[in-house]
Amino acid sequence: MTIHTGAITSRDPLTIVPGGASMPWPPDDPRYGPDARRALADAQLEAANLGHNHLSPPHIFVSALTQLSRVTADALAGVGVTDAAARSAFGSFMGRGSATTAPEDITLTPLGQNAIERAMHESWRMHHPQVRAEHLVLACIIVDNGFVARILVALDQTRDSVMSAIIATLDVPDSYRAAENATATNGPYERFDDDAKRMLELAEGEAIEAGDRGINSHYFLLGLARLAESGESPAAERILRTLGVTSAELRAEVEKLRRPGERVERLQLWLTASAKLVIEHAIHNAGTGTVRPEHLLVAIDTAHDSIAGYILKQVGATPERVRSLVD
Repeated sequence: MTIHTGAITSRDPLTIVPGGASMPWPPDDPRYGPDARRALADAQLEAANLGHNHLSPPHIFVSALTQLSRVTADALAGVGVTDAAARSAFGSFMGRGSATTAPEDITLTPLGQNAIERAMHESWRMHHPQVRAEHLVLACIIVDNGFVARILVALDQTRDSVMSAIIATLDVPDSYRAAENATATNGPYERFDDDAKRMLELAEGEAIEAGDRGINSHYFLLGLARLAESGESPAAERILRTLGVTSAELRAEVEKLRRPGERVERLQLWLTASAKLVIEHAIHNAGTGTVRPEHLLVAIDTAHDSIAGYILKQVGATPERVRSLVD
């Protein structure tokens, strides 16, 4: 089966309409487990049965509820959230389309795409090997623009109550959501050594200089470079020396990706979801020990950070070489 992606008809302003290119559905990615794949396939049929020409988070949410583990399904049923009740609530305010839509003619909305990507992100945060239906439900709640929230209100539940009920049934590490509300200088940094804290602080400074409000993980690399350049951290100098990388090489690779920004103030900055994931993985990777800059670098690999990971590979710091820093 296939599904359409949105077609961009204008970039200024950005305008996306149904009927773009087709892609395999469910996604042709083994990281989506059997229950998640069934949920995504059912969501497409759900949309078609309702006569909808699009697939969005509420379709995925309702279908994923049918694929939950028995433990999670029972926990949600205990607070009044069942697939039947959710489907009824969804149908009451979305209604049915007037035209018949074939499943392969349905378009995955940008928010629907965000939901399946966020499900992968949540599985990585939990250190689970595959995306499960539970991750899809959580993701739909997180990226929702109002429709999933309306379902929950109809069921007399809140975003937090349902997420908490699901998470309580899963095997999650202590690091999960530890950086949810973190900034570069205020977060779960009790076990971070001075170098790791300074690396994050300098990353924030690099983002400010670049005029970038979102602090991505590649700024962590620049924070490490600046720390080594300062001459105040033998550990940072040793890390770069061990990897056979110079701060100038790191800066040159980042510069290739950089787009001109505008002046920003510290209060306007935030850590991106990928940067928070790296921080949480660094905490997990350190176990009960001290979190050092090396753990942040290893976390770039274990958190599947595409931009920072690409930069490291470009300068010859392969995942194997980075992991050797903590082996």
